[in-house]
Amino acid sequence: MYAAIAQYAQCLLRVVRGGGISPDLRGKRVLVTGATGLVGSCLVDLLMAYNEHCNAGLHIHALGSTEQSVLRRFPSYRQNEFFHPHGADLSCPGTALPSADYLVHAASCSHPRQYEELPVEVIRLAVQGTLSVLQHAANTPGSRAVVCSSYEVYGHPVPPKDPVFSEDEFGLLDFGRTRSCYPESKRLVENLCQAFRAERHCHVATARLASIFGPTVKEDCSKADACFLRAAMLGQPITMRSVGTMRRTWCYVVDAAAALLRILTDGAAEAYNIGSFNASLREFAECLAAVGGVQLRDEIQDPSVRYELMMDCTKLRSLGWLPLWSLREALESTLNIQKNLTK
Repeated sequence: MYAAIAQYAQCLLRVVRGGGISPDLRGKRVLVTGATGLVGSCLVDLLMAYNEHCNAGLHIHALGSTEQSVLRRFPSYRQNEFFHPHGADLSCPGTALPSADYLVHAASCSHPRQYEELPVEVIRLAVQGTLSVLQHAANTPGSRAVVCSSYEVYGHPVPPKDPVFSEDEFGLLDFGRTRSCYPESKRLVENLCQAFRAERHCHVATARLASIFGPTVKEDCSKADACFLRAAMLGQPITMRSVGTMRRTWCYVVDAAAALLRILTDGAAEAYNIGSFNASLREFAECLAAVGGVQLRDEIQDPSVRYELMMDCTKLRSLGWLPLWSLREALESTLNIQKNLTK
């Protein structure tokens, strides 16, 4: 699968050879939840690449909903002594987790369709899943954890507030909307992290992810950028169903995985924004259409202009992390890797 695709392997090596991974991880145990998802699966691949090319002796515990789903995502690691697949339902209280020195909690319901159709499940996994991970971290003295959050916790910028948010700023959220199940649950997740810092003295950071894209996206992802990618893959026109002119912060998934590791080893027990560049959804679609050689067409169903929301990532960059891919380079890489997957 992914590990056998040369261009994907080169993306991982670009981080490893660039010194993007701390030697503090050598010989340690890392637990990654959500290991079959967009970000979690790339993170597992990056850690395995670090092991292979740096002889790091790092044990990677990859946790998904079932052990079989993890093995399907990582078939080439089945016989690797440093790869340990696990299955568990994090939404169930008392879920047992493997021991680890470092934990990255990347499990989440993060598809827009789920927010409307399965809001209870979205909230339950976010809150109970994080509680399970934090309790595990609290019972492992000296461990460090990063819990993945989202730019959506910032809510709606209220004028005269500009649309760029640093980690200590917030806007408004309408908790009366069903769709708010995702950002509201992420806000509670971050407060849970703060509670465990204060009461249980855990070293846990929160990573507010920008709009993440890349070749590890799942086929059933209902986000607009994932739908655009599927169209480009099939040589079909990319269809804009909204105006898409308001700017957001984006990040290529490999850059995001490297940022999570930097926060995990070098960050404080605080919140960090993870993002690379700012662009509107329309600019994203235009760039992808150009890279994929397909048309971009408008079938506007929602003519409203939504609010802009971008993130100030100065704090993350102060740890020494820098993005390695531009928007066009990342989209070229994504499209080429995805095409190789289907061969």
